[in-house]
Amino acid sequence: MKYALWMFATVLLILFFVFPFLTNYAIRSGSSFESLMRWLDTMQWLQTIAMHCCVYVWVTFLGSCFASFLNVVAWRVPRGRSILGSSHCPHCDYRLPLHDNVPIFGWLNNNGQCRNCAAPIAVRYLIVELLLGLTFLLLFLVEVVFGGVNLPVRPELQRAGIEFVLFTPNWFLISTFVYHATLMCGLFTFAVIASEHKRVPASVVFCAAIFLIAIASTWAHVIQVPWCTGRVEIADWPPDIFSPTSLHTMAIGIVAGSAAGVIAWVLNRIFLKEMPSRDDSPTTLPTTTGPNGYGLIAAMALVGLALGWQSTIAVLALWVVGKSVLSWLPSMKWLSLVSNSSAVAMFATILHLLFWRLQMPMIFWLNE
Repeated sequence: MKYALWMFATVLLILFFVFPFLTNYAIRSGSSFESLMRWLDTMQWLQTIAMHCCVYVWVTFLGSCFASFLNVVAWRVPRGRSILGSSHCPHCDYRLPLHDNVPIFGWLNNNGQCRNCAAPIAVRYLIVELLLGLTFLLLFLVEVVFGGVNLPVRPELQRAGIEFVLFTPNWFLISTFVYHATLMCGLFTFAVIASEHKRVPASVVFCAAIFLIAIASTWAHVIQVPWCTGRVEIADWPPDIFSPTSLHTMAIGIVAGSAAGVIAWVLNRIFLKEMPSRDDSPTTLPTTTGPNGYGLIAAMALVGLALGWQSTIAVLALWVVGKSVLSWLPSMKWLSLVSNSSAVAMFATILHLLFWRLQMPMIFWLNE
């Protein structure tokens, strides 16, 4: 892994420093600009690809950093421990150095083992870091790079792409991406806690809601669909400042999301089955009757708060489909990590966000 990183850094050094220096030297030595055109076009093409790769890797790495921190929150807070302090090996209590704490790289560099005692480190750490990193990347692509093609409301854009994101950023799209990424971080935390069969603490739910409300209060346009759309005509939407309509949208969304969570909890208890964890016996009762039920209701309430009551209907429908499919699959250890009710709610929300605009003509959106 470290050799691959060194090779990547060397390629960037050659493309952005060595090649331009050689080109400048050739021109100063008397070479005509016309004779170097093909070389310059090739170099520019390679530099563009490298720049795109750097941005994509950075966004994925940023998501994996949040996953690493939230994984600590999900493990410590339900157990009543502080999130402060450095990470350590649970087997030998060895304090992990900084380079071992780097998301994804730290696990791969040590082959999934503790550097000190060689005890195995669960592969779920790598899975969850990759999962949230790729989630950040998908949202960044559709909501920023491609000009918000998934959004019900988006600004008029002449052009889109990485170059315009870097040099002429559109803060409407960037702030919307930050808002939805924050929502996914909250849902991710609930899903990790539920995978360990722990109850989601009220403090974690409260913090996730506060972050979303703070972002919506700062950038009111991140609330895409008002609660009364299709029934009452609203001028100049989305608003420039946080308005009573924005407040009502979030409040009604919480109520609708909580109701959707209860409906999902009832459906899961009656018709569907929860995938057992690797520590459960085949006769274990569905965990939705316990801690995971609270996580599911909290997840759906968070979706309603962030996206509105209309989105809770879409997410609930996708959740039912996802759980129905998972209920027919054979029990597998790795599947139990991502098949609990809160995790399915997270995946349903991702799908909803990626194809949000395509769902707008549906009747329940009241857009006619």
